[in-house]
Amino acid sequence: VSRFSEEGVFSFEDPGNVETLNHIAGKLALKFVDGKFVDAGGHRLDDADVMRNVFSTGRNPATAVTVFRKLLASGLRIIDDSPVRAEDLAPNLLGHELEPEQQRVFGEFTACGNVGVYWPPGSGKQYLGCYAMTTIRGLHRLFVHSDTIRDGWIEHLQRYAPCVKIQMRSKPSRCIVTVFENDAGAVRSTIEIWNYKSRYPFGDSPCQIVCYDEAHFLPGNSAHKLAMLNSRYRIALSATPYRGDGREALLESMTGKSLGKEWGKTNAAGREI
Repeated sequence: VSRFSEEGVFSFEDPGNVETLNHIAGKLALKFVDGKFVDAGGHRLDDADVMRNVFSTGRNPATAVTVFRKLLASGLRIIDDSPVRAEDLAPNLLGHELEPEQQRVFGEFTACGNVGVYWPPGSGKQYLGCYAMTTIRGLHRLFVHSDTIRDGWIEHLQRYAPCVKIQMRSKPSRCIVTVFENDAGAVRSTIEIWNYKSRYPFGDSPCQIVCYDEAHFLPGNSAHKLAMLNSRYRIALSATPYRGDGREALLESMTGKSLGKEWGKTNAAGREI
């Protein structure tokens, strides 16, 4: 049964991907022509433009997720591999080094620029995230689901970075952590910590890394639009990359190569699970 049919007819035949995409395009005020989405003026849109169109409308968030999933299934891509540029990397300034498994995964991140790290609790996901956002220069955005988790990241940076400045901002609500090279040094990186519930319209505002902590929140009705942020690199972190609605299947399309889902008998730090 086709919910697109004005006549209310049904068919036992699969309408095919092209016809389905034509219907989706119509709902987005677009057209699907010769394998590409085009706007009212006939201009072809790239994949990211199409995805942003989904989220820029006033449609119900659950409906937007449905359209989002169909576009991903049809082959549209949000992210492409983007190896970390040598000029973006700086020496480690934190008071800790990475363990061998963490170093290996950081190497995979630098090779492709987009990863999801799904280690068990206590395996050092926060250590890896802080290491990435302080060895790569520039502005980063970190998303969390609670003030408690936010404060944990702040405490980690205060403990291990040589000098940080914390600013709590409102309208829009976020925390800005500035990491300095040393007590009197230049700025190494700036980390904006946002809540997944933020409605701030980021638009095309660029950043270096977007990091999704507890990344299983990302495919939610409200948060999924954050997958469209304009970032050069991205990292997803979660010990539990699963959801009751099955949307965890979207995580790799949203955040990159999945690493560490197979836990085995011990976690990455050698502790028994």
